[in-house]
Amino acid sequence: MVTAVTAALIGELADELAGILLRNDPFWASAQGMREYAGDVPDLSPQARQVWRDQVVDIAVRCDQQELSNPEAGSQILLEAVRDKAVRELAAADSRVEEFSVTTFPLSGPSAMLLVASRTLIDDAGSAAAYLSRCRRLPVYLDQSTAMLRDAARDGLLPVAPLVADAIRQLREHMAHPERDPMLAHRPPEGWAGAAAWQDEVERVIRDDVRPAIGRYIDVLTELLPASRPAERAGLLHMPGGVAAYACAVRNGTTLPMDPDEIHRIGLSALAEIEEHIAELGGRAVGSHDIDDIMARLRNEVSRAGADGGDAMTRAAQAVARAQERVTEMFHAPLPAQCVIEPMPPHLAAFGAPPFYSPPARDGSQPGTYLFNSAQPGQAGSWALEATAFHEAVPGHHVQFSRLQLLPELPLLLSAFYVVPHGEGWGLYAERLADELGLYSDDIQRLGMLASTAWRAVRLVVDSGLHARGWSRDRAREFAFAHSPMPEAFIAAEIDRYIALPGQALGYYIGQQEILRLRERARARLGAAYDIRDFHSAVLDHGSLPLTLLGKVVENWASSVAAAV
Repeated sequence: MVTAVTAALIGELADELAGILLRNDPFWASAQGMREYAGDVPDLSPQARQVWRDQVVDIAVRCDQQELSNPEAGSQILLEAVRDKAVRELAAADSRVEEFSVTTFPLSGPSAMLLVASRTLIDDAGSAAAYLSRCRRLPVYLDQSTAMLRDAARDGLLPVAPLVADAIRQLREHMAHPERDPMLAHRPPEGWAGAAAWQDEVERVIRDDVRPAIGRYIDVLTELLPASRPAERAGLLHMPGGVAAYACAVRNGTTLPMDPDEIHRIGLSALAEIEEHIAELGGRAVGSHDIDDIMARLRNEVSRAGADGGDAMTRAAQAVARAQERVTEMFHAPLPAQCVIEPMPPHLAAFGAPPFYSPPARDGSQPGTYLFNSAQPGQAGSWALEATAFHEAVPGHHVQFSRLQLLPELPLLLSAFYVVPHGEGWGLYAERLADELGLYSDDIQRLGMLASTAWRAVRLVVDSGLHARGWSRDRAREFAFAHSPMPEAFIAAEIDRYIALPGQALGYYIGQQEILRLRERARARLGAAYDIRDFHSAVLDHGSLPLTLLGKVVENWASSVAAAV
């Protein structure tokens, strides 16, 4: 039996691992609204990384030492989740992908630093002091990032040249416009006696220490550029240890025992099926059943829509408001506060970053926010406007992640850490759920939903093509262009994202299909006792889980309902 002592020990393991991971990446903690980490930066030194590894190994070993007899379901799920997270974190670190990837996306280095800075809230003397403390530590973090790139390069682990060139351009653009620096945009609390001195010191640290460290990072990228991998060898297959590294990426991206060939086949099959639905709806939406013609018309629609990002953001807010009005049909309490929609930081918008969701601060100081690219809205301001809004806000990520913060009994490990196929699978599921509720305003937006789903199937093909089949960057772009209506600039940026972050893009379609499979199985089993709100509670209210454990949670819920009928 699981005694209270054993259950407590499992909870302690979960909390201990959460603490290890948050101390290792205070930027992630800040992105989750944990203000107690606001003065810290990641320590990327070899010594710190070895200490971190030893701690995570110890957690995994202690999980294996917990022998549960007739385990209570919640304790067993938590124990397995702790072990799964520890093992996947170790495998990702051992793959070294993060050490050599260079991209304009805010995954690490200066780009991540700038995103965190832009989302920092300074509302009292304590938060002001924490921000200054972080600023003072940033040069060491940036120099460690620089050293890590150099060390990886010495081991033959090189980034991809076009991505390096893009990162150099992004950072040079940032350096050329200090007036747009998000790190300098903060103001001290009103009426604070130390305001003037704080402002002067922040400006001095950014000017004399942080910006020169960014310059050194740019210098290393410039040095690495001539030796970096060409676009023809963009995938992990061309790297030392690349096959094993991609196997780790697939495991992280799907949390299922899948191999790249299987993923490639699933993507091709899904595309064929989705394109049939697009052709069928296309006749009503755009007057054509020809898939190539439909894709071209949607792509041209983005060009005709222009760059009126303010109007697009308003229409996205209207779509979210419609979904919010129907939220009680989809979910039981607790229901999160309304989602805020704001323009994303300029340094990301200028490089075409797609809209994304930023969770609320855990202390309530900042709301959950849909960050919209009002400078370059692209398809998110056109035919994919509503699907993207439903994915990122309501009933998608906003409900998903804000809800977790309203469940205080959940261990931090399950409420603050992201499991890609669960999280992004839910986001894509939310796009379809919105259609089932009739939330799309017209057939063009419904066509956008199908096209967005097709794009997630494309990802399965191109991600596995790049990293397991040796596809070039151009071949991946050509396939994506042929099977989606996405604008060329968006496709280029997305393919580069898959190059820099192998496996992450697999979780969307794989996760959605698993949630749909679990839903249909529960509906068939429970009949009249089935309530979609109960199903959604089962999927969301146990935290972020690998899909194997999500299946067990849903099965446990369905069994309990069936037994009570």
